[in-house]
Amino acid sequence: MRATAVVLAVLVGAAGCAPYSLVEPSRTRIGESYSVDPQIRWTSLRDPGRTELWTVDGPDLEHLRFVKDVADGQALLGRAITTPGPGGRQTPEDRQPRFRAGMTPSEIIELVVDTWTLIGATKIEVTGLRPAKFGSVDGFRFDLAFVWTDGVDARGIVAGAVVRQRLQLIVYSGTRLHYFDKHRPAVDRLIDSVHVE
Repeated sequence: MRATAVVLAVLVGAAGCAPYSLVEPSRTRIGESYSVDPQIRWTSLRDPGRTELWTVDGPDLEHLRFVKDVADGQALLGRAITTPGPGGRQTPEDRQPRFRAGMTPSEIIELVVDTWTLIGATKIEVTGLRPAKFGSVDGFRFDLAFVWTDGVDARGIVAGAVVRQRLQLIVYSGTRLHYFDKHRPAVDRLIDSVHVE
């Protein structure tokens, strides 16, 4: 599952390996704006940029990505992205699609799709855009179906909101066979536990 390995490489970047740590099922702060109750134990790969990746069974199978505190004019991942595959090209942050204040949920979907395409998702289908609370803030949710460049079918859900002018996203994805559904109930409860601070 090479595409997910590329996702990890994007997160780790040139700085070398980032430490993994255990996330216990107790309230955990995410970025500057909110906290969540993890519900179950996760393993976290913390990133100095704007993302944090959690997994239970391994990032090739499922992972939960927090995209945090994205300000007007910033890209979602906050670092250069190398497109997967032979001869992959690097897209520096300043050439990636960027969040703009005042974007509608539909425009944020386009931003997510364009960014996920850069990290190796193909054939992305978005369904079920709906309003939903993100803690005490009005936000949105939508569903994803896509294929990683190595051919693995995946599904995902995205919850998000703009909190104090900064975009917050929680993106859960996993293999269509077994792993997406395995942790979906815990992820739904985690999203429902968001507390904006």
